[in-house]
Amino acid sequence: MATFTTLVLAQIASCIVLELYEAGIRLDSVGRTLLAGITLLGLWASYFDYVYYTPVRALSEQHRTGPFWVWLYLHLPLTLLLLLSGVGLGLAVNPKPDLTLTNGLVGIGVGGSYVITGILAMVNQWARKQAQPGARQKMIIRITVGISLVLAAPWVSPSLLLPLCAATSLLLVLTDQLGAFVPVDTPPVIASGFARSASNQRLTFSIETTAHDDDKPDATLPDQG
Repeated sequence: MATFTTLVLAQIASCIVLELYEAGIRLDSVGRTLLAGITLLGLWASYFDYVYYTPVRALSEQHRTGPFWVWLYLHLPLTLLLLLSGVGLGLAVNPKPDLTLTNGLVGIGVGGSYVITGILAMVNQWARKQAQPGARQKMIIRITVGISLVLAAPWVSPSLLLPLCAATSLLLVLTDQLGAFVPVDTPPVIASGFARSASNQRLTFSIETTAHDDDKPDATLPDQG
């Protein structure tokens, strides 16, 4: 899931760069591109700060299906909203005079993505059954910022909405990096979990193969028939 989301974020970056190329290297277009890039950085950080192995572990180790399925299917609206934000950020970099959907695409895409990542953070806490230091604050910030961007989109001019998105993205990045943050699962824990899972699968396969071989007739014995 993380790899797929990375590909979607990379497509957004590609869209921003292509629109800059089409608009031409000018002071205003470069400035809008930088603001769009900061917004993209916030989307990336908002997601990857809360993508963990916790819902998968809750399924495999505790047989809790609820957190896993919610975590899995939340990626569908997240992907759609990221795609909307990519189109909106591209149009913000290279505005089209005859197109008035830029604000809606940016506001709904970026703001909605923040709301979904906030809900994903809640799902990870649900799977973990234990609150993290500062986790509730970060969930509230994500959801509040996301809803604010969605509601502000119809009322804020396109020239102000993009700086607003960039400013909120910086806010999310700073609160994540400077606040109290303890990972749900550290990389060694994740690696050891996958290693144990692979080892158990190999052991099960070896036992099944041995049992299957024991059931075969011995080819060296003479035919009693």
